[in-house]
Amino acid sequence: MITGEIALAGTDANAESSTQTIWYEDFPEGFNKDNCVCIAFGGRLFDDRGLGYGTGKEESVGLISGDIPRSITIGSKVDTNKIGLMAYNIANTAKNYEYKIVLMKIN
Repeated sequence: MITGEIALAGTDANAESSTQTIWYEDFPEGFNKDNCVCIAFGGRLFDDRGLGYGTGKEESVGLISGDIPRSITIGSKVDTNKIGLMAYNIANTAKNYEYKIVLMKIN
């Protein structure tokens, strides 16, 4: 499991879409793009709520659960030795985003 927190940039009030933040994580020791899958990726913006898990396709679900739409790529396009992550912030101000990634090794 990988855990972390990142500051997501706020969205301009006049913007037509939310602001996207992209960041990269190292694989845990012994894991790489060819020997693992992501079985869960959760996040939250609000301390009074638990982490939301799922596909993050529906913005209203993210608002209810305290997470926001996001995605994860095992072996990023920028660097195949990294895990690429992306999250959107629909708020006008920067928010701290707490996340957990659960990987499973495969043969």
